Amino acid sequence: MAREEIKGLHAERDQHRGAMRQQPGQQLDQISNRKPAERITELTEANRKLGHELARLRPFTGHVQELERDLAATRTSLRQNSVAAEPRAR
Repeated sequence: MAREEIKGLHAERDQHRGAMRQQPGQQLDQISNRKPAERITELTEANRKLGHELARLRPFTGHVQELERDLAATRTSLRQNSVAAEPRAR
């Protein structure tokens, strides 16, 4: 009786393994079944949107770099001031 149950469990395990192996392939098939022209259109549109977003943000890069330099200078200044303000040990 136990052997039959074990055989049944093995069969069930094998069935689940097979399903798990097929699932990624089925997902890829679903993706690749779309017409290549549709996918090209989607990718072209996404690329266009990213290009517009990049063009919109590009003017800010100089300002961001300037702010980063100011931040670094402020941190350096604060460190120097905090070291100078520490009481000296006698």
